[in-house]
Amino acid sequence: MDTQTNYKELPLLSVCIRAHNIEKELLDRCISSVVHQTYTNIEIILVNNFSNDDTGLYCDEWLQKDHRIQVIHSPKENISFHTMLGYTTGEYVHLLDHDDWIDPNMYAKMMSAMLSTNSDIARCEFCFAYPDGRIVQRNITHNTDYYEVIGRDEGVLLILENKKWQTYRWQNIFKKNLLDFDIPNAKTYADLAGTHILFHHALQTVYLHNVFYFYYQRPGSIVNPQSRKGKKKNSYHRSNALYERYLFVKQHPQYHSMLRSAKKKSVKQGIYTLWDMIDYPQYFREHAYETQAERLKQFSLSLRDGILFVLNFDLWILKNLPRCYKPYYRIFYLNLRRLHHYIKVCYKLFIPPKNHQFD
Repeated sequence: MDTQTNYKELPLLSVCIRAHNIEKELLDRCISSVVHQTYTNIEIILVNNFSNDDTGLYCDEWLQKDHRIQVIHSPKENISFHTMLGYTTGEYVHLLDHDDWIDPNMYAKMMSAMLSTNSDIARCEFCFAYPDGRIVQRNITHNTDYYEVIGRDEGVLLILENKKWQTYRWQNIFKKNLLDFDIPNAKTYADLAGTHILFHHALQTVYLHNVFYFYYQRPGSIVNPQSRKGKKKNSYHRSNALYERYLFVKQHPQYHSMLRSAKKKSVKQGIYTLWDMIDYPQYFREHAYETQAERLKQFSLSLRDGILFVLNFDLWILKNLPRCYKPYYRIFYLNLRRLHHYIKVCYKLFIPPKNHQFD
């Protein structure tokens, strides 16, 4: 696609942005990066998601600036993924976080690759953007204007491995029919719980090595909460997402090469979350501890699974002596924390700083 392309003859791309209690300058930067795309045949579904500040007013301001924008004011705290998609009319969909932004050529390049290869998903690379202005790329070699076609099974395995490919949903443009499948609607870590399912239903993905997406590392965001309560609740949501991923891998034999890894991650996060439920029961729903414990009891482990011995022992107590688990945790781990704190204090007292100059 070049500057002479008639974009009105190309497929309509629906861009979904869910805004919640966001600063005006961040939302403006995000939406500006969309309305100034060189691929112009787009519609923008801007959802004011249960905000209790002026986010709704900021959204309505944009309604007056560009006819391609549609504003939805949702009274629900977490508008569902499928509800948001119900407002879209495009054949292709991109989900964009309200504090991130994109390269002006992202949609033109990705839609061109998607259409020329007849792929169901187009995927690009991203970089980290920080409040102090730093832009940091991931430790991957990026070749500009180069793409490759990845088959379904390979794409899912790359997502599950979460190394070369990350699990984020906003790196991708999807054919809308992929989004009709049952995808978990998690408040946080929805990508972790559901992105692999989208790739599982795609025939193939075209992977562009270009860095088109700027992932803003905002303190106090949903995935980076500052409060203890927010962090503990995120631990719980992450545990749920990893468990859903484990069940998916277990169900599909073609991905069983990642089964041990999925099991290990689910058990580790599950036990860490169980600890939080013992320490901070006020942050969790009634009977959340019992539900989490019953889920963990389903796992059978061996040392080959690569899980720390102490976590293996935790699981053994949970399965065989469930009434003893809370007393065991309080005695063993609280004393372990005291010992760790004592060692840190001693280290600071008796080990001189590296730059210390002796007379």
